[in-house]
Amino acid sequence: MKPEIDPQVLQTVKAVMLRHIGSANRISYGSLTAHIYGRDTDNNRRKLRAVISDINSDITNEVVICSDRTDGGLFMNGSSDEDIQKHVQFIGEEESQAMSTLQKIHAYKIKINRLYGSEVLNPLPGQGRLL
Repeated sequence: MKPEIDPQVLQTVKAVMLRHIGSANRISYGSLTAHIYGRDTDNNRRKLRAVISDINSDITNEVVICSDRTDGGLFMNGSSDEDIQKHVQFIGEEESQAMSTLQKIHAYKIKINRLYGSEVLNPLPGQGRLL
């Protein structure tokens, strides 16, 4: 289930990130979290990650907020060779994480089928979910 994201928060994050274009102008997660939510807490970081994910998933904008896991921090767009390389690396990391999640879900389904039977996840027509 996708969390509800306040449109005002989306706009604020985009506006703040306009000051952080290119990898040379990174902002730390902690600083951005505190700026957006007032405090840098684990819960606020989770909310910020959801906002960033929403921005990055929106194909109608030209905004890519890159999380630079190697050097730390976040930056938006950028056009230097380093920026491009970091965006490509970020995409690879995101894809790897997504594949890992899909493998985990596949394993869950196999285990649920073995433990409870295939009808739990794949009910007969008209039967509805059993759980």
